[in-house]
Amino acid sequence: MFERPIVTALVFLLSIMGSSSLAEGWTGTHKVKRVGISGNYSLNIHLNSAHENPDGCSESSKVAVLQFIDANNTPNPSYETYVAVILSAHATQKDVRFYVDGCTSAGLPITTWMSYRGYE
Repeated sequence: MFERPIVTALVFLLSIMGSSSLAEGWTGTHKVKRVGISGNYSLNIHLNSAHENPDGCSESSKVAVLQFIDANNTPNPSYETYVAVILSAHATQKDVRFYVDGCTSAGLPITTWMSYRGYE
């Protein structure tokens, strides 16, 4: 008797919660201040100022590029390109911006795309 309204309400609540967790977006434009490698081999990029943080990660002036994209240690096919471009941006002090989606366990936004203004 109450099954259908409960299921409908549950689906509605899950869709609301799911849409809030899909808050990926751009960080805004910044310069790379420092670069490091973490224990899980992700590239940690420290920016010169706090960035837009669409996922609400605890770190708002850093982003991460993951070397492995899942629990099966599947390599990120773009990892070496990210490293080269980020180091180039840091060396030349060119602006970068990152598209982030999700947070690492350490609270860094996870980069899935980047834009480098090295051509200007």
